Amino acid sequence: MKVGLGTVQFGLSYGVSNSEGQTPLEEVVEIVRFAASEEVRVLDTSPSYGVSEKVLGIALKNAGLNAGLNAGLNARKDAGRMLLVTKTRPDLETPRQLREDLDGSLRNLQRPSVYALLVHRSADLLAGGGHALYAELNRLKDRGLVEKIGVSVYDAAEIDQVLSRFPVDLMQVPVSVMDQRLVASGHLKKMKDRGIEIHARSVFLQGLLFLEPEKLRPNLKPLEPALRPSEA
Repeated sequence: MKVGLGTVQFGLSYGVSNSEGQTPLEEVVEIVRFAASEEVRVLDTSPSYGVSEKVLGIALKNAGLNAGLNAGLNARKDAGRMLLVTKTRPDLETPRQLREDLDGSLRNLQRPSVYALLVHRSADLLAGGGHALYAELNRLKDRGLVEKIGVSVYDAAEIDQVLSRFPVDLMQVPVSVMDQRLVASGHLKKMKDRGIEIHARSVFLQGLLFLEPEKLRPNLKPLEPALRPSEA
């Protein structure tokens, strides 16, 4: 198991525990520099995260992390390289849109390639044009623009549908101490048995797990008992 870093707050004021808004560039530089020093290598981003990709591209350059990012695609042999994972737009329809999304991400990230490209909504891959999108993902992989292709999913039904149609390399799924659905259903094991790389999303629930229970917003108050330490 390895730790990755989500970057949505680099481009948006995001998160249920966020009281300070979008992270300033100077702080982003320090965050990615610290992440690299602690061997946190996976950085998850998306063109849907506001200016996150552009900020991340500048921050990685300012943090002096360009050399590792440009060192080719063999992540397993190049253990020091930061691994960038990005996504397509929601409501993706055509291979041309897919190429445009990746081209835009590479420009903003200032990279010749990324570690992984995910279809942001599994519904796009499961729609009528899904096989054309999957074929384009593989073409981008063959061209060396991405190392792994995959999809972001939200529940077990989506996982089953994707696995029945497409042999993806990577899936991003929701998992946390308060959301063990995919553990209980056996879907994490199912993906692992198929050799699929699993990226757990929202492990800390946007910082919810670090909030003092009395600081919860009214709509999150039902979660208060789960956040309080159990009495022995």
